[in-house]
Amino acid sequence: MNNYLGKKLALHLAGQDHEVACLVRHKAFSNAEFEKYDNLSILQADLLRETYGSNMPLRTDVAFYVNEISSERGGIYRDMELISLQNYIKKLRRISCEHLIYLTRLRSPIAEDALQMLHKSYIPFTVVRTSNIIGKESTLMNIMGKLTSNKVILASSLIAKSRTQPIALKDVFSYLKFMIMNAQVFDRKFDLGGPDSLSYEEMVQKYLEICQIKHRHIIQLPIKNGCLPDLLLSFSTGLSRPSARAFLKTASYDLLCEEDGLQEIFPYQATRFVEAVKLAIS
Repeated sequence: MNNYLGKKLALHLAGQDHEVACLVRHKAFSNAEFEKYDNLSILQADLLRETYGSNMPLRTDVAFYVNEISSERGGIYRDMELISLQNYIKKLRRISCEHLIYLTRLRSPIAEDALQMLHKSYIPFTVVRTSNIIGKESTLMNIMGKLTSNKVILASSLIAKSRTQPIALKDVFSYLKFMIMNAQVFDRKFDLGGPDSLSYEEMVQKYLEICQIKHRHIIQLPIKNGCLPDLLLSFSTGLSRPSARAFLKTASYDLLCEEDGLQEIFPYQATRFVEAVKLAIS
């Protein structure tokens, strides 16, 4: 739960009056906002070492596993992530779980391995792969906000033309609400993305228009490999080098939805990019 989507999802579910239990390796990772909710508890656990506190629940209706490992991570990190997932499944089988929802990114490096593991879990599961999320303090919003604070926006050609389907955070919640303990989505895989397919350059230009920021120049630099792209992004946005490298690795490919069968059973009208950004900055 130590990531953007995990924290936002926990707060959203608690705000909907669900009883929510969050697993964290260290309680220091928890959010001060969690203290507002009596129905949200923090449970300290280490999935790698299979150590759990005494206050683990004896049953759960639905469990979420939020994976945000990036494709730039080496094999040892992927192995550790799969071990954590395997141990999480083992724990859920002991305490009785009705539905497991596995959340990851489009182009996750371990999605197929995780899918095979989930098929063997004997727990009804749903795999959900998300495109870039637009929400307050999300990675994409932070990057666009910091980039556009510069008079000259330097962009690597590595990602400027890559296309994505950014999705509003509230739409992710709406899709997940439909999925929870819904037999129509059991043992299936879905991709979540917004209705607009945009390049990163187009998103930045629209962000400038929405925020009424003028006199900004976008300059593409022909940098496609090596350490210069993440150095450039880190310098332009203040992101750490590892975070910049992880974002660039994901953004260097098109992030477009392929498994769109969800629309057939839940014809939901997702928020357009411009409106999603306005909601995030309001």
